[in-house]
Amino acid sequence: MLIVFLCMIGVNSQAQQPKSAPKKPTDKKIDKKAERKAQKAKEPKSARAVRREARQNWRQMRRNEWIEKKKIKDHAKKIQSKDVLRRMARHRNKADRINANRRDPFYVRWFK
Repeated sequence: MLIVFLCMIGVNSQAQQPKSAPKKPTDKKIDKKAERKAQKAKEPKSARAVRREARQNWRQMRRNEWIEKKKIKDHAKKIQSKDVLRRMARHRNKADRINANRRDPFYVRWFK
């Protein structure tokens, strides 16, 4: 029992020691990082990096086009009257149904 107690005291004393503060980067490390960045910029890009950059540019361009089209659509909707918006919604719903290859509901067909 005495041995267990002594072990507990040893573990407990280690747990209560303050942790050391994180080390700050030295000037040498910062200089090396800057040198690596400069050297990497001078090296020619690999084909993979070029393709990746082209893909990112393409995605950004597509996103900008999509945002522009959305703004135009939203503006076109805002200038419509309430009746026209309702009619547009009805036609859109009907078009969606036809494009999905579904018939009108039975109650619509019965009471046409």
